Amino acid sequence: MARSDLAYLLGKLRLSVAKKHDEEFDWKMILDVWLDDLSHYPADIVLWALGYWHRNEKWWPIWCEFMPLLERRTEQRKAAMDALRTIIDRGRASQEAVP
Repeated sequence: MARSDLAYLLGKLRLSVAKKHDEEFDWKMILDVWLDDLSHYPADIVLWALGYWHRNEKWWPIWCEFMPLLERRTEQRKAAMDALRTIIDRGRASQEAVP
């Protein structure tokens, strides 16, 4: 996902949820930090988490509230991929065992 697209979505979320007055000190700095942190996650998971927060939460998140959403989805994906690899490896092993 392009950084500018993600910045737009973060700005949209920022406008749609409540925030504390002291959080207005430097939106550019906040945005840069969030963009950097979110860049470590798959784009579809970031989009899902932003949408979830927009639909379900009132306040702008702090990172320790938002990160578990990303981590949980990422771990679920890794577990599913590992399970698929195991199935593929077993299938290959059983094919190799056939004379």
